[in-house]
Formats: sequence, structure tokens, C-alpha cells
Amino acid sequence: MSRPPGGEEWTAVLDALERGLESFPPAVVAPPALGPIPPALRSRARRALQRMGEVQATLERRRDDIGRELVALTAARAAQARIAAAGSGKPVPQFLDRRA
Repeated sequence: MSRPPGGEEWTAVLDALERGLESFPPAVVAPPALGPIPPALRSRARRALQRMGEVQATLERRRDDIGRELVALTAARAAQARIAAAGSGKPVPQFLDRRA
């Protein structure tokens, strides 16, 4: 079967892109300038682009979750420091409601 010009190069780029998206953390390297995607590979490239969007959304959610936990941890440490400075001496249990 005859491949269009650039088809082999684009196939290699899409292979590497798909492997990178399946790893954690995702590792995606910008492809070299290869020209237009051959028509036979466009649906595969669309799927890879959609997967990139899904991976980006997942990473953004994880980043937001980590940010909330860091804010809660900072507040808990500040409260603990205030209690220690007040000389209460009693340990105060700390619970982090992750459902909030």
C-alpha cells in the first residue's frame, strides 16, 4: 500500500504522542514541522487531540484538589501554632473534611 508523503513521519509522531498521553505524568513533545496531516491519519489525530484535552482537564482537577488541601493544611498549621502560642498544652484533634 502506498502511503502519502509524510505519512510515516506522522504515524511515528502519533505513536509517540499516544504513548506519552498514557504515561503518568503525561509526557508530550511538540512534533517537528511535518506539514499537513495526511487524510488517512486525521481521525487518529482528532482522537489524540481529544485525549490531550481529557488529560489536561484531569491535571487541572488534580491541581485544584492539591491547592485546596494545601490551603486546609496551612490553616490547620496556623491554628496549631496559635494554640501552642497560647500555652493550652492540650493536643487538639484535627480533622480534614475532604468532602467539602
